Amino acid sequence: PVNPVDSGKATPFSIEILAANTSEGANFELKRHGSVMPSPTISLVPIGETEATWYKVYAGAYSDSSDAEKLVRSLRRRRIVADSAGSVARVPFAFLVDSVPAVAGVTAALRDKIQSYAGRGVQVYGLTQSDGSVKLYTGAFERPEQSSLALSALRVAGLAPVLAYRTGRIP
Repeated sequence: PVNPVDSGKATPFSIEILAANTSEGANFELKRHGSVMPSPTISLVPIGETEATWYKVYAGAYSDSSDAEKLVRSLRRRRIVADSAGSVARVPFAFLVDSVPAVAGVTAALRDKIQSYAGRGVQVYGLTQSDGSVKLYTGAFERPEQSSLALSALRVAGLAPVLAYRTGRIP
């Protein structure tokens, strides 16, 4: 269950880079540009009452929409997204899958964990907490009920994720 206390600390704003109708399309975008986008992730989102699924690629995690707008402008200027692509989205929820304690070498430990999850087919991103620790999240969702498909996929991957408000800042 989502902790409502965290809603005030949430970093709800991201950029929706792409909505693909296949996982291959979303993964291709991450392989192509993920290394130059902050906190990239893919969210499996059901569409309407049908069985249709969109694979949405998001980047960034900000508490203020103006910071997300700056990211859109930067990605467009660098031709990472087309002038007509990339829009600010309010997606405060994500799955918390792991964390890295606030210790010396936290950056190396974070990089190792991100690579480990990528090897399992799970795109995670870290957000630094006020105490210096880093929480690892995957996905980004507007509403909790949008996360059901992603939850199933993460459980199949052997994870026990917890839906939470995204908190922290991009490392």
